[in-house]
Amino acid sequence: MIFNFYSYNLNNSNFEELSPKMVPISIREKLALIENEIVIEYLKKQENSPGIKTLGNEMKHNAKICGAFDNTTNDDKKLVKLTHHFTAYINTIISELSSWKKSDLFLFCLENEFRKVSHLVDSSSRDSNYIKNQLDTLSSYFIPKQNLNCTVYVIEMTYFSNYDVDENHSYSKLIRRNYERKSI
Repeated sequence: MIFNFYSYNLNNSNFEELSPKMVPISIREKLALIENEIVIEYLKKQENSPGIKTLGNEMKHNAKICGAFDNTTNDDKKLVKLTHHFTAYINTIISELSSWKKSDLFLFCLENEFRKVSHLVDSSSRDSNYIKNQLDTLSSYFIPKQNLNCTVYVIEMTYFSNYDVDENHSYSKLIRRNYERKSI
């Protein structure tokens, strides 16, 4: 999976791009599993058709993808999916922050252009800039308690490691590439 990686400090609203190599191994393993399952679902759905229009339901009902987001890692890190309708993002973020005080929280989203071309989810999903704006709003009104981890991480998927997306009108199709893009 190719992705951008950011940190957001709730105390000072600092949003900083980090090297994807800084993502903990436990989260990188989850990202690799998620990418693999998305590719499997994508290839299955596009078989004998001009492509796909959306993969949202398949992703929502894939047990391995759900497990990657529902289960914490052995080192107490949590990956949270933010690919649903953007109006629920702030509720999801607040809920996760209030229930997850142990360690690092990683918010997963799709980069806008990648979302549009790949058709993974519908247009109601938003990217890291929208998440940053939501976190800015949150941090301007609330001061984190001392027992809360004040840094939230954002992982923004920008592309597949081994596949290109061919867009054909309202359909998109995965095509295996002969080379691998630089990934995690």
